[in-house]
Amino acid sequence: NKENQAVRRNKISLSKQELGAMKKENETLTAEITELKKERDNVQANAEELARELEYVEAERDEYFEKLRQAEVLLQRYCANASNVNNIVQDETAINSHGSNYDMIKTVLMTLYATPDDPDGQVAFCAFEATIETS
Repeated sequence: NKENQAVRRNKISLSKQELGAMKKENETLTAEITELKKERDNVQANAEELARELEYVEAERDEYFEKLRQAEVLLQRYCANASNVNNIVQDETAINSHGSNYDMIKTVLMTLYATPDDPDGQVAFCAFEATIETS
């Protein structure tokens, strides 16, 4: 009986040591899990931000592509209707003198200057026109 009790005490004390080590390991693992969750949350937040930025950039790209396409169509119409391709503006004197090509150039520029806040591009074109007049 005494021998059996001594063996059980050794097993129990060994179990207490193992339990202490397991508790320490558990605390360490719990801390690591917490850190990994924080890191995951940061990565998710970054991914969401990048997705929003990508959406914005794609929308901006599409907007500018549409503007360029509209300008291309306008220029194609102008060239098709021009009696002589050489009549297309070749220097800024036609712009400054408001020559026959001025309205076409103004339309193209207003198309390129248009924004959601200034859909016809009038505000930006007026600012551009002011810079031409002061030059």
